[in-house]
Amino acid sequence: MILETNETNTDPGTTVVLNYAILLGITATLVAFLLISVNTFVTNAEDRAIEAELQTSVETLASEIEQTDRALKNADSLATSTEYRYNPSSDSPIRNAEATYRVEPESGTNVYTLIADSENTDKQVRTRVRIISVGFNYQTVGNSSTLTIDFDPSEEELYFGSNRGDGEIETPDTIGDYTIPADTTVEDPIVSTGFVDGGSNSVVESYIIADDGINTDSGLTIQGFLESQSDIRVDNSTLVEGSVTSDEDVFVNQNSTIQNSIITTNLTLSSGSLVGVDIVTTQTANLGDSITVNGSITANQLTAGDDLRVGDSTSAGEVTAGDNSEFNGSVSSDTGIQVGDSTSFNSTISAENNIQIGNDSQGGRITEADQVSVGMNYTSNGDITTEDTVDIGESGVVNGDITSTTVTLNDDTTVNGEVLATDIICGNNVVINGQPCEDYDEEEPDTVIVTFQVTDSSTDSSIPDAEIEIDGDSITTDASGEVNKELDQETTYSYTANADGYDESSGSIMTGENDEAHEIQLSPQVSNPEISMSLLESGAQGNPDISVQWDVTDMPPGGSVEVLVDGTVIESGLTSSGQLNEITRQNQSDTVTVRVVDSIGNTIESEQRNTG
Repeated sequence: MILETNETNTDPGTTVVLNYAILLGITATLVAFLLISVNTFVTNAEDRAIEAELQTSVETLASEIEQTDRALKNADSLATSTEYRYNPSSDSPIRNAEATYRVEPESGTNVYTLIADSENTDKQVRTRVRIISVGFNYQTVGNSSTLTIDFDPSEEELYFGSNRGDGEIETPDTIGDYTIPADTTVEDPIVSTGFVDGGSNSVVESYIIADDGINTDSGLTIQGFLESQSDIRVDNSTLVEGSVTSDEDVFVNQNSTIQNSIITTNLTLSSGSLVGVDIVTTQTANLGDSITVNGSITANQLTAGDDLRVGDSTSAGEVTAGDNSEFNGSVSSDTGIQVGDSTSFNSTISAENNIQIGNDSQGGRITEADQVSVGMNYTSNGDITTEDTVDIGESGVVNGDITSTTVTLNDDTTVNGEVLATDIICGNNVVINGQPCEDYDEEEPDTVIVTFQVTDSSTDSSIPDAEIEIDGDSITTDASGEVNKELDQETTYSYTANADGYDESSGSIMTGENDEAHEIQLSPQVSNPEISMSLLESGAQGNPDISVQWDVTDMPPGGSVEVLVDGTVIESGLTSSGQLNEITRQNQSDTVTVRVVDSIGNTIESEQRNTG
């Protein structure tokens, strides 16, 4: 494979339309599409032959993407924009089958599924491709970077555009199992189809990729990244200047440093280690004592020992940490949060179930939890809001409001705000908003009267019997389309309004300090009724009685049927299907009309027949 570079001065913020692009991010949240057009295709082939051709094609393309991707990641410096190109061999399977290729990310990893669809059969094949060079060390827009690939069959070249690297790019040779010698320096990248181990007190000046796993000895320095489809084990006092990425599990022993991110399925990080950017796991993250993570942690389950330091946000299905931990970003959990003594939360804490915080701790605002329990000497620098219970240990200080069903404030607790609860249980020497607990009388907020008026958006007429859902109540408009509701001052409320024959409308209102009126307009529901009618004869021959029969589909809400003879209404308020007998005689040559009217008598649809 021939690979060269051509540096350009394209503005990184400018979008260029190309044949296809892959958008990549740390969390792999963007689904991208990869399209390849070719001039030739196999016709009249058996399904098995087409499938084999597709399989070879997609595996070849995956390999080419991975090799170029590795070369990009190993580029030494950044350029404004760099274009990489190479010439696939003339007999490349990519040129021998017409197909559409697309890439789908596997959540939380840098592994993508490359899918090939035959354009003239229903055959489809899939393989996996690992794309790691972009998205981890720099940004272009938000949290994602772009690797752009442009295939031009007429020039028979494949272009890779990236914001990373310049200079000559060389693709490293691939080897089998490899043991890194001790006390030595390895200048070239190590790319293995097998297993890589060893390297005690050695330096690898580039990266290591091994399909079957990596097991480094203590004291090894890797100036690039580690990547494997299998487990990666990093021994004591190892330094990895890049990222560590594994499809399976990563084990990092004591006092090691990973200067970039760790992305894996399960992570075990032993005591005294440091992660320079983020931890992203799809399952568990088990961290020992004295762990520092300068970025964020994302895991299904996080368990940590004492002295954990997290520089950014923490998000996990369940969070458990020991004493003396420090969370500098928000902490959120789908299940619960349990931490030991002397823990510091410097931002918002939220969990769908329970939050337990040990003694001598401090935290920010607590939201969305069912139950909150904190130990002695806890300081909260924000509001605490829960569904069920709040229990503040002795000598606690809450610098904000507490909102819950039951609030327990133990001895010597001070709340510098309001306590909004059904039950307030206080120990000795408890102060709430400057008052002793026994004298505390929760202040009722000032209220205003809001007059809601519901009207028809097309006619501005009032709508009686409209229902408004607001503040947990359902209120109904009177004959003039109005209804009053007492609401708290300077508060935002969401509402939903409904009425027969009208589309539902949702909105919000921010109350002020005075009574006010608020109009809600509803749009009439649009219907397209269809009338099926027939005239029936009965009675004397020659001049029989005429009856009319009808059936209406898509009847408008509140609508009805009217029957007319020669323009005169003979019956109204009828249902969507029915029959009227002996409305006229045949020899009178009358016109019989069936029409559909809405709730206020407007004609929506009509159908007529002549009796003569």
